[in-house]
Amino acid sequence: MPRVGAVIPARGGSKGIAGKNLVRVGGVPLVVRAVRACVQAASIDDVVVSTDDGEIARVAGDHGAIVVTRPAALAGDAASSESAVIHVLEHLATPWTTALLVQCTSPFTQPRDLDALVEMVTRRHYDSAFTGTPTHRFRWDDLPDGSLVAHGHDPTRRLPRQALAHQFEETGAAYAFTVGGFIEHQSRFFGRTGVVSIPQIRGLEIDEPDDLTIARALVAVVEPAQVMTLIRPPRAVVFDFDGVMTDNLVSVDDRGREAVSVSRADGLAVGQLRGMVELLVLSTETSPVVERRCEKLHLPCRTGIDVKLPVLQAWLAEVEVDPLDCVYVGNDRNDLACMEFVGTAIAPADAESEALDVADVVLTRSGGKGAVREVVGLVLAALMER
Repeated sequence: MPRVGAVIPARGGSKGIAGKNLVRVGGVPLVVRAVRACVQAASIDDVVVSTDDGEIARVAGDHGAIVVTRPAALAGDAASSESAVIHVLEHLATPWTTALLVQCTSPFTQPRDLDALVEMVTRRHYDSAFTGTPTHRFRWDDLPDGSLVAHGHDPTRRLPRQALAHQFEETGAAYAFTVGGFIEHQSRFFGRTGVVSIPQIRGLEIDEPDDLTIARALVAVVEPAQVMTLIRPPRAVVFDFDGVMTDNLVSVDDRGREAVSVSRADGLAVGQLRGMVELLVLSTETSPVVERRCEKLHLPCRTGIDVKLPVLQAWLAEVEVDPLDCVYVGNDRNDLACMEFVGTAIAPADAESEALDVADVVLTRSGGKGAVREVVGLVLAALMER
């Protein structure tokens, strides 16, 4: 039977966003999102990640991809995605008749999008195809002399947008083509080209930091049915205080006394974990507010901790819990070392970008507004499955 393969180029370097292919959207690295979409597509037989980066290789391999090490000469800023596909075809000597080029930078690519592309080439007799979003916008081309000229419309006859010529904008997500034609033309586009239309809300491509911010904000809309689960049932849960149990804001009265905002729902929820797992609050703050809140919730706490990791390590040894069996919930730069040390790192929805990048799970709720309750739900679900 003819075989179909997908190639995912994933360089380690990136100018717009450092380590872009490993940054997380909805708690999942971009390269993993691409691999999952390909693995889950019914029409794709082989999924290959082409990379020059050891961490990308490890993560991609863990999620079911074949990893091909890309030579440095093909991994620079000027290297084309086509060159990565050609290298894979030569390196693996694949028996594919149809291939796909799938980009990590489109986080919302669905398996059905990829299956539709394969169908365009294998059954509908297109030579190449791409994912695109329909557009009816009025476009203008910038000329060398600084003037503008209308593109695809007559500005003197202002037609309704719907009456303009039907156009598609590439999403950059995925392309499909016959292998023979690709080798001959050395291009993802040749012959009869078709398009798989996808909704504009899923057509986002991440190139700049602002794109990443938008993508993270869209997760709850694009993937509302996404069920987050913990990889393994934890034996310990450690919370940062400010930004996790609070909304990270402090009010100060005229006597200098501080007050923070917390959620009663969070307080009720955390009591459900008592006796089921080891619990700890680890805070940089020295404010008595932290201690009083933890005392009310019957939570052990360590406060005034400038460098948290050594304290966390010592506590885990004390309660005899393997770091892999620990969940750490943090929201800011001073939590990063702990989040990277434990088995599962969780960040509230409004956490700082550095924390979102290392989190295994990004919550749908913000700090002080139900984040702790959401963590408790995830932990209880994991414990019930044990």
